Amino acid sequence: MVVEVEERKMEAENTFNLSEPITVGDYILKSRIGQGSFSTVWKAEHRFNAQRVAVKQVYLSKLNRHLKNCLNCELTFLSSVNHPNIIQLFDVFQVCPSLSDRLHFSFFNFLECPFA
Repeated sequence: MVVEVEERKMEAENTFNLSEPITVGDYILKSRIGQGSFSTVWKAEHRFNAQRVAVKQVYLSKLNRHLKNCLNCELTFLSSVNHPNIIQLFDVFQVCPSLSDRLHFSFFNFLECPFA
C-alpha cells in the first residue's frame, strides 16, 4: 500500500481540530480524540466512501523494546478476535516521514459517543 503522509510535523499535536486535513493512505484525519505519551487517536474518514474510523498513531521512536513487544501483542490479539464487545482492527501500516521518525497507524471501527 502506498502511503502519503504530509510532512507537516503533525501540527495537530497542539490542537483538537486541524486547520488543514492530513491524509494517511486513503483516510483523512479530521480531529484529535485523545493523546497519551506514546500515541494520538484521531477521528478520520475514508476519502472515497466517507466511512468514519478511529486511527491510533503510535510514535515508534518513543517506545522501548518492551513497549514495542506490547504493541505487537496488542495488534496480534486484535487482528485475531471477532467479538461484538471488542472494537475491530481492520488495517495497520507504518510510514517514515523522516529518517529519525517512524509512525505506526492502526485503523479501527469508529464508535459514536458523546466525547468523540
